[in-house]
Amino acid sequence: MSKRAEVALICIDSFNIDDLPLATVLKSSEQASILIRCTITMQESRLLLTASNESTVQLLLLRSQRLLRRCCGALASNSAALNAGVVNSWAGFQSGAPWTAAGFDHWRTTTTTTGTTGATLRVHFNTLTGELLVNGLPLDRLPRNYEDHASYRVLFGQTTTIKVIPSAVPGLQFAAKRRYLGYELHFGLSYREDGTTTDLMVQASKNGKQYELVTSELFRAIYPAAFSEEYCHWYDIDAGVVEFRPIKDAWGGSGSRTWNLIPDQRTATWRLTKESQVLLGLSSATSKALTSILLPLADPNRIHVISQPSRQHSATTLPLALQPPLLEVEVENPGLQLCFLLEAKQSELRSKEFPNTFIDRDQSLGVLVGLQNRLILRYLNTGARLPLVLDGDVSYDFSSNG
Repeated sequence: MSKRAEVALICIDSFNIDDLPLATVLKSSEQASILIRCTITMQESRLLLTASNESTVQLLLLRSQRLLRRCCGALASNSAALNAGVVNSWAGFQSGAPWTAAGFDHWRTTTTTTGTTGATLRVHFNTLTGELLVNGLPLDRLPRNYEDHASYRVLFGQTTTIKVIPSAVPGLQFAAKRRYLGYELHFGLSYREDGTTTDLMVQASKNGKQYELVTSELFRAIYPAAFSEEYCHWYDIDAGVVEFRPIKDAWGGSGSRTWNLIPDQRTATWRLTKESQVLLGLSSATSKALTSILLPLADPNRIHVISQPSRQHSATTLPLALQPPLLEVEVENPGLQLCFLLEAKQSELRSKEFPNTFIDRDQSLGVLVGLQNRLILRYLNTGARLPLVLDGDVSYDFSSNG
């Protein structure tokens, strides 16, 4: 049994006082909301509590039932306490109407304005048992096909369980009962044209900003593999920008490692930027030309080609502020920890890991003719050559020249 349920039972029992002081305590909406919140927690764990073999737990359960019969009338008439108690258990709840009787005195009902305008949810609360229903359904966890979805595991890990209720957002099925790391969440599934593949839809709201999860499949053929495998993608609805957040910081907001896919009004295209850097797409002519040079060592899909302002200045008499910007290009392979720099107005790819070397235009080695996975560097000063060979198991096959 969870400690949370035990604490809720103990908290409820702290209200077990004489009628006169109890009535005084329950006049305080703050105190009454605490009792309501604990009652909801107790109800959520009722199966575990009733199955417990501990006599103390069973005694506390019986005492809580007796207490709630004594104070259900006071709770039912305190709308402020009901609102506060429910919102502490369900972060997205906002009362859209007063609480009224629903058939029996201990059942109260209202509507919530959670979600978009015009969409409402009917909420019921039982002051005797702590049962909370939304559109007639109890708060529950997400269905199995949601929790098993790859995107869910990326965002929440293997063990996180999220309690949900029906969502008021059109097109989405569920809303998280509580905030997750400060975010209000709504969930849905969308089916692609093949009818079987699904995308997890997540809408996250925090501090007045709304984000929607974008499937990584959308970027798999556009940018290097790391930007779909190692990042999650959030569309900032207000800013019109897609944030590429590292998976380890999926909920951290814009950080130093976050890339932003922004619309370029001048060219009517999108650019993936981080501060002053721009990542070139796989289909870019520049990217294709530069990645082809590193083909002996890496798959083009694993090579990052990044354009950034040059540290050099243009040889012109114009003031610095009016000089046209010079750009340099970094070509890196994070997996091999190799990075090369093509400086402005230069034609050599210089190595960052091996000082004073650049990629030799002549890639013939003269020996080991059949060795495919190697890259030859040349020293700037001496002209000596330095071959780079991949570490790992050797594979080979035979071929004949006709």
